Amino acid sequence: HLAIMYNHALALRELKQYPQAAARLERIIARESTNYSAWINLYWTWMQAESDKKATATLTKMREKFPESAEVVRLMAARGMK
Repeated sequence: HLAIMYNHALALRELKQYPQAAARLERIIARESTNYSAWINLYWTWMQAESDKKATATLTKMREKFPESAEVVRLMAARGMK
């Protein structure tokens, strides 16, 4: 079930097991590409993992997927992205 997988991903992120958390979030996104919570948590997982390229790539995909999201626009501006 996706809700269980999502909660497990968040627990893994709290345990600083970033690759494992990201893998679960990516599986959720593959099944529900419009799951905003999974996307934003994937972004924060990569940020906490200090994986700038992956965080940037995630945010870029989010901008395409959620063009009306003020949060995505704000995060992009904070990172100097357009």
